[in-house]
Amino acid sequence: MIVYFVGDTTNDVRLAAQAQDSTATLLTQQNYNNVLPGTYYISLGDFDNLQSFVDALNQASTLIYVPPQKWSDTKKDFSYMQHWTEFYLGFFKDKKSVQMHNINKSITTVVGNWLALADTRQSQSPQLWIVGCSTTHGDGVTQEQRYGQLIADQLAMPASFLTQPGSSISWAADQIIRSDLRAGDTVIWGITQVCRFTYCHNDAIKHVTYQAYQKDPGFDKIVALDQLSNKNVYYQGVTAIHRVVNFCKKLNVKLYLGGILVDPPFLPYLDGLPNYTQLFGHVAGDHHHEFFDIGSDGEHPGPLTHRYYAKTLLDKITHE
Repeated sequence: MIVYFVGDTTNDVRLAAQAQDSTATLLTQQNYNNVLPGTYYISLGDFDNLQSFVDALNQASTLIYVPPQKWSDTKKDFSYMQHWTEFYLGFFKDKKSVQMHNINKSITTVVGNWLALADTRQSQSPQLWIVGCSTTHGDGVTQEQRYGQLIADQLAMPASFLTQPGSSISWAADQIIRSDLRAGDTVIWGITQVCRFTYCHNDAIKHVTYQAYQKDPGFDKIVALDQLSNKNVYYQGVTAIHRVVNFCKKLNVKLYLGGILVDPPFLPYLDGLPNYTQLFGHVAGDHHHEFFDIGSDGEHPGPLTHRYYAKTLLDKITHE
């Protein structure tokens, strides 16, 4: 029997192999051909190329994965060795004995958080889904004062709030599409700045805005600030909105879009969408003058502005 302990170039994998078999030896690019029965430890980092590493793995009858706490080649939260080691361990799993108890341990512990929905369905009858960023979430006002709740109260319908401060258009679209929407429901989506994106950093979801770079200047070394202003974020925003438009149409769900924080270059596109209502756009510089009042946090719109948002959207909904 040929047993491989597979991991990083650090001592973790050697210690694990020699704890089971004191005679375990290292396999590298130089000595992996035609191995004899026994116990070995192996790392992609000791091979000149990926194909040789895969050929070496293919010789083993048993593969035992021993991942380190942090891979030695990790850069910007990505390890080339980890990625390809785990990929090929998964590939060989159906062909030989592969012990992968710890594979992607960090991912399995956080994937639930990644897939978490901000809210769940509130009724078996038709209901509202209120979607958006901090303004729609209600930062600066009480939950009863936010425009989505005012609309729900006026229509006497239950509402679920798919909202998070700082969230992007793509995040909101994903929340809508993965939620339990049903025919007859109504979605009210407060469209935010297109110059935002959602990013996973240190296993946590981070909503990236210009303010995120002000609060954490070092983040520019992880994701360059100019990512917020290139055409890719516009592409992501446009396709995300169209996925939701198509999704709601297929489900017979009514969709209303309200421009909460709209980048001026994005406005002509939004104006062409059905059931779009421009509320107050976010233009360059101080945008407080665009609110009737300021919320308790000194940053977001206050109760008067939320009442304006609710009335404007209700007019659209009830006079459709």
